[in-house]
Amino acid sequence: MSDATPPAGSAPSNGEEWFGHPRGLFYLFFAEMWERFCFYGMRNILVLYMVDYFLFDKAEASKGPYAAYTALIYCVALPGGYIADKFLGYRKSIMFGGIVMAIGMILMLLNDEVLGYIGLSIGQDLELLAFYLGLATIIMGNGYFKPNISTIVGKLYGPDDPRRDGGFTIFYMGINVGAFVGGLACGWIGEKYSWPLGFGLAALGMLLGVAVFGSKACGKHLHGHGDPADPELAKRSFPKILLGSVALIPVFYLFMRNSEIVGFILGATGVVMLVSLLGLAFKNDKIQREKIFALLVLLVFNVLFWAFFEQAGSSLTLFAKENLNREFFGWVMPASWAQNLNPLFIVTLAPLIAGMWVKLAVAKRNPSIPMKFALGLLQLGLGFGALALGCKFFSTDGITPFVFIVILYLLNTTGELFLSPVGLSMVTKLAPAKATGMVMGAWFLSISAANFVAGQIAALTGEVEERAADAPPLHPTETLPLYQDVYLNSAYVILAATALLILLVPLLKKWMHGVK
Repeated sequence: MSDATPPAGSAPSNGEEWFGHPRGLFYLFFAEMWERFCFYGMRNILVLYMVDYFLFDKAEASKGPYAAYTALIYCVALPGGYIADKFLGYRKSIMFGGIVMAIGMILMLLNDEVLGYIGLSIGQDLELLAFYLGLATIIMGNGYFKPNISTIVGKLYGPDDPRRDGGFTIFYMGINVGAFVGGLACGWIGEKYSWPLGFGLAALGMLLGVAVFGSKACGKHLHGHGDPADPELAKRSFPKILLGSVALIPVFYLFMRNSEIVGFILGATGVVMLVSLLGLAFKNDKIQREKIFALLVLLVFNVLFWAFFEQAGSSLTLFAKENLNREFFGWVMPASWAQNLNPLFIVTLAPLIAGMWVKLAVAKRNPSIPMKFALGLLQLGLGFGALALGCKFFSTDGITPFVFIVILYLLNTTGELFLSPVGLSMVTKLAPAKATGMVMGAWFLSISAANFVAGQIAALTGEVEERAADAPPLHPTETLPLYQDVYLNSAYVILAATALLILLVPLLKKWMHGVK
C-alpha cells in the first residue's frame, strides 16, 4: 500500500529529536496511522457491505460505486494539494480533510441496523442515500488529507538531510501498520457483528488521527511547517473553499450513482493529459523529449499493474468469502482479513528489498527503472497464475486452500515494492524541472484510471446468467470457475505485458539518457 509521496526539498527541522529524527515525525506517524486505519478498515469491508447488506449484484458493486470511489480518491488529491499550496496551508487542509472524512464515515452509520437500537427506521432508499452521500463526503475529505500530510514530513528535513529517506521509511511503516490493524479490527466487527459498526470503528480511527494531528504538542513540534504562507489569505479563502467543497459533494454523489460518468471523465482527462505531455515533449530538446516518451510508455504499464493489483478490495475479497478455505482449527477467519496480507508483507519485506537495492547498486548490478517495472509485473502475473492453478488443481468442492491466496499476496506485494517507490522517483527524474507538478498529476491520474479499470475487471468474476431475486446463493463449485478463468486470463495478460516491456527495456533506457 503505497500512499506517501515524498515532496521536493524544504527547510530543516529545528526541534528536539526522538530516535535521531524530529519529534514532529512521530506525531505525523500516528496521525497517518489512524487515518489509514480508517481508510483501509472501511475499504476492506466496502464491497462485502454492498453485496451482503444492500444485496448488490457482485458485478454491479465492483464496476459501479466501488470503481468510481477508488478512482476519484486519487483524482481529488491533485486539487487538494494545489489548494493547500496556494491558500490554506498543509495543516489547515489536513484538519479540514480529516473532519470531513469522519463526517462521511458517520453518514454511513445511518442505516436501519444501527438506528434500530434507538427505535428508528428510515428504509432502504434513505439508507442508500446516506451510503452514497457518505462515500462522496469521504472522497472530498480525502482530497485535502491524502496529499498534504506526507508533504509536511518532507518539510521536517532539509533537502540534503541524510535522515530524509529514513524518515519517510518510518512514516511509510505507519501507513501499513494502520492499514493492517484497521483491516483486522473493522473487518472483524463488520463481519461478525454489524457492517455499519465496522464503519463506525473506522470513523473513530479518523477522529483519533485528527485529535493527534490537531494537538498542541503536534503543532509545537512541527515548528510552523505546514502553516500557510499568507495567513490572511488562508483566513479569507476558507469560507469560499468550504462552500465550494460542500457544493462538490452532491457532484461526487451523482458520480457514485452513475459511475459510467467517471469513466468518461477519466477518458477525456487522459486524452487531455496525453496531448499536454506530447506538447511538452515537442517543446523541449531531443533529450528531454525522449525522457517524456519513456515516461509515457511506463505510465501505460503502471495502469496495467494497478488495475490488477487493486483486485484486493473487490474480487479477491469476494473470492475469499465464497471460495477460500478460511477455517483454522474450527475458527473461520473473516473474509476481509485476506487483504491484510499485503500490509503485513509490506512491513516485513520493505526493509529487505530496500537493502537489496543498496547492495546491488554498490555491486553495479542494480536493474534499470524499466527492468524494475518489468520484474514487478512479472511477480504480479505469477501471483495470479498461482491462484488460478490453485483453483483448478487443488480445490475441493469449490473451496481453494488458503496457501494460494498467501502466495498471491506475497508476489503482489514484492511486485509493488519493485514498482511503486521506483515509479514516484522516476517521475521527478524524467519530468522537466518546470513541469514536475503536471507530470506528477499524470502519475496520479494513471493510478486513478487503473482503479476504475480494476472495477471493470472485478465485475467479470460476477458475470453469471440472470437469476431470480429469490434464487438461492450460487454453490462454490459454480462461482469458482468464474474466478479461475478471470485470474488465469489476468496472468496471461500481465505476463504478455511483461514480455513486451522486457523487449522495450533497451529502447527505454536509451530514451532515459542515463537516468537510473
